Amino acid sequence: MGRKLDALLGRKFKTTKFKATVNLAISRITILKSQRQARLTVARSDIIQLLNLNHHEHALLRVDQVIKEQNMLDVYVMVDGYCHLLLQMVNLIEKERDCPDDLKEAVSSLMFAAPRCGEFPELQEIRVILTARYGKEFANGAHELRSNCGVTTRMIQKLSPRQSSLETRMKMLQEIATENDIVLNFEYLSSVTKEGEGETTNEESEKKPSDLADFDEVLSFSESIKGKKIYKGVEDAAQAAFESAAYAAAAARAAVELSRSRSFGSDNLDSPNSQARKALNSGPFESKLQMDYEKTQETESKTEHEDGSLKNSSNSDTYAPLEKTMVFDESDNEIEIETNNIVPSKQTEVDSNFKLQTTMSMVDEPLYPIAVLIDELKNDDIQLRLNSIRKLSTIARALGEERTRKELIPFLSENNDDDDEVLLAMAEELGVFIPYVGGLEHAHVLLPPLETLCAVEETCVRDKAVESLCRIGSQMRETDLVDWFIPLVKRLAAGEWFTARVSACGLFHIAYPSAPEMLKAELRTIYGQLCQDDMPMVRRSASTNLGKFAATVEPSYLKTDVMHIFEDLTQDDQDSVRLLAVEGCAALGKLLEPQDCIAHILPVIVIFSQDKSWRVRYMVANQLYELCEVVGPEPTKTDLVPAYVRLLRDNEAEVRIAAAGKVTKFSRILSPELAVQHILPCVKELSSDSSQHVRSALASVIMGMAPVLGKDATIDQLLPIFLSLLKDEFPDVRLNIISKLDQVNQVIGIDLLSQSLLPAIVELAEDRHWRVRLAIIEYIPLLASQLGVGFFDDKLGALCMQWLQDKVYSIREAAANNLKRLAEEFGPDWAMQHIVPQVLEMVNNPHYLYRMTILGAISLLAPVMGSEITCSKLLPVVVTLAKDRVANIRFNVAKVLQSFIPTVDQSVIEKTVRPCLVELAEDPDVDVRYFSKQALEAIDQKGKRTRILANAGKELGALLRTTKGEENREKQALCMEGE
Repeated sequence: MGRKLDALLGRKFKTTKFKATVNLAISRITILKSQRQARLTVARSDIIQLLNLNHHEHALLRVDQVIKEQNMLDVYVMVDGYCHLLLQMVNLIEKERDCPDDLKEAVSSLMFAAPRCGEFPELQEIRVILTARYGKEFANGAHELRSNCGVTTRMIQKLSPRQSSLETRMKMLQEIATENDIVLNFEYLSSVTKEGEGETTNEESEKKPSDLADFDEVLSFSESIKGKKIYKGVEDAAQAAFESAAYAAAAARAAVELSRSRSFGSDNLDSPNSQARKALNSGPFESKLQMDYEKTQETESKTEHEDGSLKNSSNSDTYAPLEKTMVFDESDNEIEIETNNIVPSKQTEVDSNFKLQTTMSMVDEPLYPIAVLIDELKNDDIQLRLNSIRKLSTIARALGEERTRKELIPFLSENNDDDDEVLLAMAEELGVFIPYVGGLEHAHVLLPPLETLCAVEETCVRDKAVESLCRIGSQMRETDLVDWFIPLVKRLAAGEWFTARVSACGLFHIAYPSAPEMLKAELRTIYGQLCQDDMPMVRRSASTNLGKFAATVEPSYLKTDVMHIFEDLTQDDQDSVRLLAVEGCAALGKLLEPQDCIAHILPVIVIFSQDKSWRVRYMVANQLYELCEVVGPEPTKTDLVPAYVRLLRDNEAEVRIAAAGKVTKFSRILSPELAVQHILPCVKELSSDSSQHVRSALASVIMGMAPVLGKDATIDQLLPIFLSLLKDEFPDVRLNIISKLDQVNQVIGIDLLSQSLLPAIVELAEDRHWRVRLAIIEYIPLLASQLGVGFFDDKLGALCMQWLQDKVYSIREAAANNLKRLAEEFGPDWAMQHIVPQVLEMVNNPHYLYRMTILGAISLLAPVMGSEITCSKLLPVVVTLAKDRVANIRFNVAKVLQSFIPTVDQSVIEKTVRPCLVELAEDPDVDVRYFSKQALEAIDQKGKRTRILANAGKELGALLRTTKGEENREKQALCMEGE
């Protein structure tokens, strides 16, 4: 019974879909592993460079990246093994409703890894399928690592976000050093490590007493929230809850008093809320709420007395004027004190005193209590800290511009040792912080925290900090750029740690245009030094940003200083630097004169096309068309054609893929004779390449060569290649050919195209891969308009009807849309003769899914066929299906009848449609009743509109008759006066 119910509700495990998804995941893992392996290789090479330069302490920090990459590589290997296991045991998954013990580890581990493996959509899909199979409780157990969840310990360790231990890093560093015959200075490393740990311990021990003294209430409150405190009994717990509520009330009261201070004026020290403001202003940001229960009572009674609007209250309703609501999220970590829900007990007096609504209108976001937000910045929970950073604009608006500059920004400058996610959010927020510090006049105060972030280890944090600095620098005044921004760039460029120098390379194009002549010369010299830095990461960054920097340099210095820098980068011993210099070729070529471009850029391109590193050759093949545009057509024909031919015949498949993708663009630069002589032989070789990806890349662009080569060359040379690619075993190759047939049709004509390619198209229409069939269906209307009615009826008409009974829903849906487009193309008469009779014959198909497809096709055809054919041919069939035994058919009948309402006449609706819908409205199935009632409501609305229009027509007619009568009487009067 359970299996039958699952089948009826569509919950049956789809083995084919699951196997296809797992196979896609295995293919994706191969790509991800190669990417991780490449990143691991680069990270290990960086460490080797650091060790060779005797920067052992820096290498010890960098080795953590190697461990992370190795862990992810190990995770992919485990996921790969689990996926193969699922493929082997798929029959067991299909039979067993509960997860078998043999598969529990594999299934649980995959569910655990899915949200932690980054961009891996296939693994996410596997997780969804397995969750639907085994239930949400099983999935939550694996995700939350409950007891006996089945997730392997090794997977948990590899995906742990914690930083690796010092022992692990030392072990990895020793392993790398041993492999490369490098001797480590362990005594120096251990002394540095112990010294750092000692300083940290001392700092913590010095800070701890003061922290405990200052934040005793805050810590006790946070501990009670996190559930770490153990209560002796119910009374003890109730007392703790009361103290927590008192703290929350005090925090909200402080926020309200702060908002009230703005209504009185920031400089009014005699305002009734001066005590609350003093509590918040007692320190830059380290002071927390020092308002305990008794102080709150004093403040409240003092405020009530001075305002003369409130009376002293007893202890039982101390907090009566303000009712607060404290909301805990599901994790019991984040606390929100909602000041929106403050309810006054004395409505008129309290509204006039606190002016809360006026304050809330000053900000777009809810005004959180400042002390709570600042406390969250110190919280152990990373999510709370992230929330606080994302609310920096709220804090800044609450503090005002001056306090933001003097208190918030210095606090952020010191708070630079947080997790990477928090630092990334901080760098992003500071980039749009100029309005909150007082405008462009004070924009320079944002530079110190961003300068600190530019030197952190994490690449994404540095990149975001550089992006924010560029955004701020592009808005700063020239004097401020000289006084503040350029010194920042120079400090970063001279930084001891390579991360600062890497970030500095991305800032020169902002600093250089506003610099005086002497500083410009110094900046050019500094950039040249960065391009020759000992660290390859710095040289990579300098090579990446060379084009931006060169665009700001004067033409006289471009040919000398910048070109010398460029030549050094092109001869770098690191291929990662040289491949980035390829992009610089195009950027610099656009800035140089044609003769200078030929003299300096062209030789570099030719040399790079023969580089020993395949990555450099790949970059040249990928950028070749842009490089040809830079050097011009003549040098392309003489020098770059041989280079391109070499790339098309390269030993590496990746290089051939990139080169094949540019074959049409490159052919357009050449004459047809040169393309036939040099390019076409390589194209023939690539059409039978051993790599399916090379053939797919070629198929996506080869059709564009037909207009370039002309009709004769296309018929003689390209058509055989098209036919071979149309019969390729790889589906993507066939799809790419099919989607671009119109380009060939424009050159050789439909007759020759139909004779040579149509048999292959008909064969593909029955291809076993449904995506290939789908592509053919989408191309049929265009092909039909080109072939004509007669040719279409003979060759392709039967296929269009055959697709309506395909096993894949997407094919059936596309086939129904295809019939509509054909009816629009050839007209209702043709459709009535060739489509409608065959469609109506399929109504009696024993399978309900095919009957549903016919209903969909009838719904699409009705607007095209018109009211007469719809009423005479289509409507009776739909009414007959209203008595189908399958509920899905019956509620689809209701939907189709609703779609008929705009097409058929009102008399037909009342005579045929409405009685059918009324009968369906009493159907035992709830969905049938729902859609039937919707259709009846649509009929009633149409009737109302018809009556309104009829009444409006009558009124308009009466008005016209009245106007016409008045005009006639005026004419008669004029005639009588004339007589």
